[in-house]
Amino acid sequence: LGWTLDAPFVMGATVVSSVLGLVCAGYAMRRHRPRIVDDIFPAYDAATWRRAAIPLVILGATECLVNRTGVILLGWMGSTKDAGIYSLAFNIALVVMMPRVAMNTLFAPAISDLYARSDRESMQVLITRIASWTFCAGFCIAAALFVLADPLFAWFGPGYETGAPALRILLFGQLMVASAGSQLYVMTM
Repeated sequence: LGWTLDAPFVMGATVVSSVLGLVCAGYAMRRHRPRIVDDIFPAYDAATWRRAAIPLVILGATECLVNRTGVILLGWMGSTKDAGIYSLAFNIALVVMMPRVAMNTLFAPAISDLYARSDRESMQVLITRIASWTFCAGFCIAAALFVLADPLFAWFGPGYETGAPALRILLFGQLMVASAGSQLYVMTM
């Protein structure tokens, strides 16, 4: 289209797409939410959530730190070009995580319900099934990215092809994470 893609343009596109996504999600929520829910007053167990908040914040912060450690270290060592290529490889590898996020979103209420009813056997079956599904879907995505790593990095320009081996290693790691299931969601629910 002849557009110049620079940092301000990409940030603007990110903001516009985020606002558009928020508007669409809000509209879908209002349209599909059962009307009977409007008359129900919410009940909260604030004490339980306060006790759980610190460990959940620590887990979330640790996950963010682990996700960015490679970029931080490469940038700190002065290898900004390598940090950028690694960041690209890392973010492409995160695509393998999409089935896990979708499954977590879909089954989190069921896990919470089974836990509340102390039905640990059904919860174990559900969690095992979710882990199997996310691994299979993640494997399909990882296999495609593994094969297409070289042309994918070449698409970004000369010098980026050095990120293909890192992407392949990260894909393997993402598959290991997918095979372990949804630990953080289970703990949260």
